[in-house]
Amino acid sequence: MPAGSEGTTLTLRPAPGYLRMRIARWALAQVAAAAGLLFAFGWQLAPPLARLTERIHVGPFSLTGFLEGPVARALEAWGLALFLLQLVVSFLALRLDNVARWYLLTDRSLRIREGLLTVRERTMTFANVQNVTVRQGPLQRAFGIADLEVRSAGGGDGGADDDNGNENRLHVGTFRGVDNAAAIRDLVLAHLRRLRSAGTGDPDDDARVPVADAGGGTALADALERLAGEVRSLHRVIAQRR
Repeated sequence: MPAGSEGTTLTLRPAPGYLRMRIARWALAQVAAAAGLLFAFGWQLAPPLARLTERIHVGPFSLTGFLEGPVARALEAWGLALFLLQLVVSFLALRLDNVARWYLLTDRSLRIREGLLTVRERTMTFANVQNVTVRQGPLQRAFGIADLEVRSAGGGDGGADDDNGNENRLHVGTFRGVDNAAAIRDLVLAHLRRLRSAGTGDPDDDARVPVADAGGGTALADALERLAGEVRSLHRVIAQRR
């Protein structure tokens, strides 16, 4: 588990809309592949192309006869079998990749675990976080989801996303396909405010920060208490929407 106080760990998963969006993209890709396969099966039936192939002979060998013979039928059957196989495998991989995607959030850090064949696990402490951004494109808006991007100090992009939407940039963590990105952002920002008001955000710093005086309390203690109440409320809201 990532570093954090006991009882503050929040486990998050992509929203159902994220899987539906990826299935829609997958379906469009499969339709395009099926159309190309059908064209490949029937291309020799096109009259202009058929007339061209009729003129191609190598001795007794005729290209038209080859394309319409048993070898061509075997190649078509093999191509159809490969298409059906990748149809099943790619769909299962899509579902399993979604199952293998986890987001963990505590009061001090976050962890993003994603990937099926190649597992990527990124842990970021809030003491190093600089920017928290919600990103939502038109397609994501149609499926009711968004991405929450958390960027830490220490470098630029350093890479790009892979084909499965997994993050390769070293200093960026992304909660992909969540339907409560704004609530998670507010929770992260609340943790950041609490840590920065207490010092650098390291666990040892808390013991050195005076939160109360002999007179029975300070303005800082009151502010931290109110902030802690807000954090607990956000935790409850996000947990109810999982």
